[in-house]
Amino acid sequence: MKTIIFTFLIVLFAGCSTTQFHTGWERTKQASYNAATDYVTWVPAAASAALYATDYDTDITNYFRDHPWFGEEDDEFYRGLNHYETLTTAFLVDNSDYAQTWKRVLVEFTGLETTKQTSSFLEKNIRKKSPDGTHNGSIGSHHALDHFASSAMNRRNVEHLDIPEWGKYTLNTISYTSASASALCRVQDGGHSFADQLVSASIGNFMGLFLHDLFMLDSTTNIAVSVNDGEAKVHIGFRY
Repeated sequence: MKTIIFTFLIVLFAGCSTTQFHTGWERTKQASYNAATDYVTWVPAAASAALYATDYDTDITNYFRDHPWFGEEDDEFYRGLNHYETLTTAFLVDNSDYAQTWKRVLVEFTGLETTKQTSSFLEKNIRKKSPDGTHNGSIGSHHALDHFASSAMNRRNVEHLDIPEWGKYTLNTISYTSASASALCRVQDGGHSFADQLVSASIGNFMGLFLHDLFMLDSTTNIAVSVNDGEAKVHIGFRY
């Protein structure tokens, strides 16, 4: 986790020359603001705080454990649907510069890997017993954090698709529904409480929007191919 954070800091500041540093810092603040004020970030965060302050979290969690909405086999389907939709929309964005498409895919892939490491970090370092009592990493769920991050980045992709508004609404609904279903599957099996999943959903949405906006808005991408001694290398660089 420390290595990933350090790497992102290097990319963040090494990509900015002295004259570009201010622009990079402004972009970071804007990306943070966009992510923090997004309703899919603050609504779950506020709801989880309210549930933790009452006994309703236990009641809701027990309800879903006693009355499951999904079968065990449904989890893999919803997880796959969520990630594949994000990948598909990344390639469907119409960019005149093909390098921007590959940059989008690279940013989103790296973002998802970062959220996975964040989930693991939270599970290991925030000690909260799961409802079924099998582990102490109830905060930080891959099923919620990773997939809500994926849905957030998918939403940014969909914004750039040349399709009717109802089509964009449908794609976003499918993405967030699949993320919610995957998160709820872990509530059903007792791995996390309902409020725990709301926390992870909030963090995931924030990270997805923040990383996407930080690297994708008004940036320059360069891709170069070099061949030396029969070995081809692809060099990708981007400035923000």
